[in-house]
Amino acid sequence: AGGRGALAGAGAPGADAYELRLRVDERRRALRLARREAELRLEAGRDAAGLAELAALLGGHDEAALGLMAERARTDLADREAERSEALDRRGRLAQELERLRREAELEERTQALEECRSELDRHLDRYAMLALTAELIRRTKRSFEEERQPEVLRAASHHFAEMTGGAYVRIVAPGDEATLLAETPDRRLVDSSFLSRGTQEQMYLSLRLALAAAASPSQALPLLLDDLFVHFDADRLARAVQVVGRIARERQTLLFTCHAHVAHAFRQGLPEAGFVTLPGREDAAAR
Repeated sequence: AGGRGALAGAGAPGADAYELRLRVDERRRALRLARREAELRLEAGRDAAGLAELAALLGGHDEAALGLMAERARTDLADREAERSEALDRRGRLAQELERLRREAELEERTQALEECRSELDRHLDRYAMLALTAELIRRTKRSFEEERQPEVLRAASHHFAEMTGGAYVRIVAPGDEATLLAETPDRRLVDSSFLSRGTQEQMYLSLRLALAAAASPSQALPLLLDDLFVHFDADRLARAVQVVGRIARERQTLLFTCHAHVAHAFRQGLPEAGFVTLPGREDAAAR
């Protein structure tokens, strides 16, 4: 009685009709859901105008016409995809070509910059060669001037200095632009007097004093008095100094005063023709 009441309430005359009614309701709900999903897909990304245009399109064409339009749309889409793929390929080729041209342009710019640097280097090399040649000419002119027009005092002093040093130094140079004296070696090296040994410095200064003494009285050979000049001379330097003083003594009267026996002995050995005077009480000392 209860089953018949449920069937009667559902409006179904029997069980088969009731089951059919259930299947129809289930199908209806599925279709409604599918319709809603379709509506959501159609509405996605479209504004009101787009939805109205779509509705007019769907309302103005049947299924066959819409299928034909869809097929044409798929064909157009395939064509556009092919065109897009070709455009992408062309874009890739153009990008490669652009990169090649860019590298070539950079290479050309760098080549041009390199050529400019080479030109600048050549210009500097030419200028360097000119300046180096000018410096060498100035140096040679200066040396020639110093050698050929050197004051007589330096000429005489250089002669004494060369003899006293045994040829280790051949010339005394007084640069015009420097407040110093230089000693020149046989191979034309110049050594500042401050770098010479104490004995060699004494030889240089003695040579200058002897030359200055001669220049002070060029017309009249005045007597020359020397007082213990060889304190810092070793045996070799003293022996050579004795020869220099002996040569000068042949030109002018020279008096040497010393209190060192080894100095007196060196002069007795080197200049046996010289006169020696010993003060009373100093027989063991140097001659005066």
